[in-house]
Formats: sequence, structure tokens, C-alpha cells
Amino acid sequence: MTTLASLALHQFFPLSPIALLARIFGLGAISSGRFSARACVPLLGALAISLLASQVSAQTLPSDIIRGTISAPSDVNFALSFTCSGTPTCTGRYTSTMKGDNCSNAFVISDTVFMTGSDISQPGPIQIVLTFTNIDFNDQQNPDGTCSIRSDTIRSRTIPFSGTSNGTTASISATVVDNGVPFQLTGSLKRDSTAPVFPMVVTGSITPTVANISAAIQYRPQDVGTTGSVYVFALAPASMVKNVSAEALANHKGPVTRGINTADTPLPCVLAQLTASGQLTAVSSGQLQSFLTGVLSSQGASVNVLNGVSTALIAGAVFYVGYGANSTAMINGGIHRNVVAVPGANGCAPQAPQTGWWWNQAEDGRGFGIEVRGNTMFMSGYLYDETGKATWVVSAGPAALDGSFFSNTLYHVSNGQTLTGAYKAPAPVTLDGPITLSFTDARTG
Repeated sequence: MTTLASLALHQFFPLSPIALLARIFGLGAISSGRFSARACVPLLGALAISLLASQVSAQTLPSDIIRGTISAPSDVNFALSFTCSGTPTCTGRYTSTMKGDNCSNAFVISDTVFMTGSDISQPGPIQIVLTFTNIDFNDQQNPDGTCSIRSDTIRSRTIPFSGTSNGTTASISATVVDNGVPFQLTGSLKRDSTAPVFPMVVTGSITPTVANISAAIQYRPQDVGTTGSVYVFALAPASMVKNVSAEALANHKGPVTRGINTADTPLPCVLAQLTASGQLTAVSSGQLQSFLTGVLSSQGASVNVLNGVSTALIAGAVFYVGYGANSTAMINGGIHRNVVAVPGANGCAPQAPQTGWWWNQAEDGRGFGIEVRGNTMFMSGYLYDETGKATWVVSAGPAALDGSFFSNTLYHVSNGQTLTGAYKAPAPVTLDGPITLSFTDARTG
């Protein structure tokens, strides 16, 4: 087993030669893409949000998705991310984190967002309007120093932004006034034209006490008529999961939690499933219990992801639905989708790695190039064999768990064209063995 250990992204190239290598080795055309070093994933917050309920609207994600982030000056203690789809109104969900000056806790709110205005696929100046549902409120301080939301003061807010787009990404800004004090919000937008793994519609709600979430999925056309199983599973903070072994924690190399307080020590996020009593229990990818098994029909399936589960027992977990011939094939093949993130002081936020060159600063002369597009990852390594001869290795295929995990086959390539010589067809690729890439976040793995 070859593993990518203790590597970090040290320099980022927006136009990478790895895409060319992918074509040379016949592994498909993979274009480079930018990924933010800050997670654009719901880091849903402490249960101190009390009466505020998070509603998951019925929606399916089409092929064109807008992902955005908005931040304020550091002294304002506010950050927001959102994802939306559709035209002329782009509809989706936002997650905001905010903290009052006199509050010991932060508020993390997730609700509906609407975006109207310019089409950012057209380069040039843009004008957009963002409406955030139930984002404004008044808080009140509690005797213990924490603050809670006054439910009678919750309201929505509409903010016009202006900016510039290059057709794929855009920078935006707006001036807002809060309690008579003006300050500037800045943000970015990115078009994601990658089709989802399979169509899915999510409905339900998560309140501070109970979670009810369902997902209606459609199987891919090539899978209809085959026999398979549907699975519901989670990545959850290790502190919320039973039966996590000390060995598993010691050898953990996957995603870690992101807390409301940046000083919080990250906790491992581990694979888990719910018991009948609503308790998260640790499992391996090959131990997942199926939700249903049978012939996959064109009608798809309706899946109960969370059915009256206590929110306190699943705080910070991210739940997935997937299907496959077996659970290992479902995980390694990337045939699953993120359904919902549950509020928690520490939240799992798995991320795909940034495209670019990766290496360990303590091991000069060895490194890897990584390209990510949608659900597909391509990795190449520049290494040396036992005799000191430079060599290349490559691997490509679907990534799992929101791009944070890759398990595939590593190939060795050699005897190709020299830098200035005439073209020479490379020797056939040879099998080196299985490889696993696991990323703590977008910049370390």
C-alpha cells in the first residue's frame, strides 16, 4: 500500500502541466481548477442557537452551481458561505458564523439564500443582489456569559453587491450599516459546471432538538437494472462516536473538525452509522449496513437519512447517501453525495485538495502533482528508483467523501520522449499497486 503522508500544498499553479500528463497517459482530459483554502462547507454551530430551526428546502442540484464566500473586517467577527443553483434566481443555502463582542459563544446560522442579477458566466462588471433568510437578529446575554437569539427579532436581509467576473470566478463587495456603523463586505463567487454524481432531492428540517431529513435519489442510467445496495453513513467528530479504537485515532489521516473558535483543537472525523437508538457508532468502509438492497430501478429510491434523531447525539456530523454493489465499492468509487451537515460546536467539513504541486518540506526532491475536477482526481509523482533514476507514477479516478479520500491503482510510466528529442511513444504503463490519498483539509494530506 502506497500512502501520501504528511504532505502539504506549498505552491499553487492555476495552469498546471498535470492536465497535459493526463492526456499523454490516456487518462482523460482534466482541466485545472481553483479551490479555496477556506472551507465552503457548513460549519454549523453550537446548540446555543436555541429556537432557530434550519429548514432544508426541496431542491436538486443541476449542472451549473454557484459557490460563494463573504467576509467582513476582522473586528466584525462575521463570515458566510453559500451554494445556489438555478436561473434567473439562484436558490440555495447559506451558513454564516457571527460572534458578538460581549458573547463567549458564536452563532452559526444556516438557511435559504436567493441570488439575482448579473450572469457571472459573462466577463465584465456585475451587479447582484443576495437575500439571506433569517440572518438578522437581536441577542441577549445570559448569566453565564453566553448569548442567545431573541426569537421574536429574527429577520431576513437583502444586500446589493457589485464586482467583476472573468466568466468563471468573480470578486464582489458591498457596504452595509450595522447599528449605525458602516463596514465593507467582500466576497468571491465561483461557477461549478460539474454535474453531480447522481440526482438527489433533499427535504426536512434540523432544529436544536430533533433532526428529520429525507433524500430522494435517482440511480445513474448505467446502474439501472443491476443489483446493489443503498447506504446511509456519516463523517462525525470522534468525540460523538462510540467504539472508536485508540489505534484508529492514532493512525487517523482523514478530515478533522473545524470549530467555531479557531483556537479549538481539531478532532478526527471518523466514518460512522446510526444505531436504532440514534447513536453514532464507528464502522469501516466494508462494515456499512445497507438501507436497502435489490435491483436498482429507474424510479430511484426514497431514503430516510435522519428520522426523529436527537440533534445533540449527531452534532457536527455530515451525512451521506450512496449506493453500489457493496459498501467498499460505493466509497472508493465515489458513488455517494453529501446530504446534510448537522449543527455542532465542532463540525466535520471534508474538502478536496487544492490543485497544484504538493511536497513535504523535510523531503526535498520528491513530490506530487494533483488535479481535481468535480468527482475526479488525477495524481502524478516525481520520484527516484533504487538506482537514483528519475521516474514518474500516475493514478486517476473518482474521489470520495467530498474529495477528501482517494483509493485507486498506482501506475509506473517510463521510456517516453525526452525534453528536446524526437517523439518516442512511452512504454506501456505498469502496475505498481494500490494507493490511498487522504486529506485533512484542502492544503494538507
